[in-house]
Amino acid sequence: MKELDYAPKIIRVYSEDEMKRFFAACKPTEKLIFLLFLNSGVREQEMAYTEVRDLDFTRNVLHVCGKADRGFRLKGKKGKRSAKDRFIPIPANLMARLKEHCAGKGLRDLVFTNSQGSPEGHFLRMCEKIATRAGFDGSEWELHRWRKTFATMQHEKNGVSVNTLRVWLGHESLDVTLAYLKGSEAADEQVQEKVNNGVLAAFA
Repeated sequence: MKELDYAPKIIRVYSEDEMKRFFAACKPTEKLIFLLFLNSGVREQEMAYTEVRDLDFTRNVLHVCGKADRGFRLKGKKGKRSAKDRFIPIPANLMARLKEHCAGKGLRDLVFTNSQGSPEGHFLRMCEKIATRAGFDGSEWELHRWRKTFATMQHEKNGVSVNTLRVWLGHESLDVTLAYLKGSEAADEQVQEKVNNGVLAAFA
C-alpha cells in the first residue's frame, strides 16, 4: 500500500493584538527575551547561547554562531559539522535596551541565563506562562511561531527578499524558507483589500 503524503503542519503567525497583549504581560527581562526572538528569528538554543560579544551595539547586528567551548553548534544537516554563522540586523531601540541589560557583564558572558547562571533552557515554559498571564491558553503558544512571525513580517511588511530571509534564518534550502512563508501572502492586508474590492467579490 502506498504511503500517504501528508502536508506538513502550517504554523500560523502571532497577530499584532496577540503580541501587544503578550508583551503587556511580560516582566522587563521576559520582554527583552521575546522581543529578541521576534526581531531576530533565532532558534531556542541560539538564544540560550548568545553571548554579549555577539551583540554589535554600534552597528546593531546580532552574530549567531557556535560556541565550541560551551559545546554548542549551530543546527545543520545530519553528517555536517555545523551550519554557517550568520548576521542579523536588530532595531536600534532594542539594541539600546539590550546594551543596558548587559551593563556590567563580560564579553563572554551569556546575555540571558537561568537562576544558576547557566544557559536558560526553559524559554517555552516561560512563553506559556506569560501567555497565560495575558489571558491566552498558554499551551497553544510555541517558540517556533516567533520565528515564523519574524519571517512573515520581514517579508510581507518590510519587503525583505526570501533569499535574505533564508540567510537570516540559517536555512540551507530556499524551499524551507518558502515553507515558512506559505499562506502569508494570501492573508496579507493589501492582498485581502484587493480581493474584497475585486470583480469576483461581486458574485459572493
